[in-house]
Amino acid sequence: MIGEIQINPPVATYQNPATLNDLRRINYVFGANGTGKTTISRVINQAEGHDHCHLVWQGGVRPYVGMNSVGLHL
Repeated sequence: MIGEIQINPPVATYQNPATLNDLRRINYVFGANGTGKTTISRVINQAEGHDHCHLVWQGGVRPYVGMNSVGLHL
């Protein structure tokens, strides 16, 4: 499970570093257009261009996740 998401600029609309912590098994991310919701999903997906952003896994180990085994609802 993801314990923390670290977003480090320059990326999309983030001008300052941002950290999402205290994450639960299910989290809802909502906000107005242009506030960074898609950026968060790209960091989780480890999309190209987001290498300087980080996921911190609970227990320090990333679990194996096969294709189509995780749903992301934003």
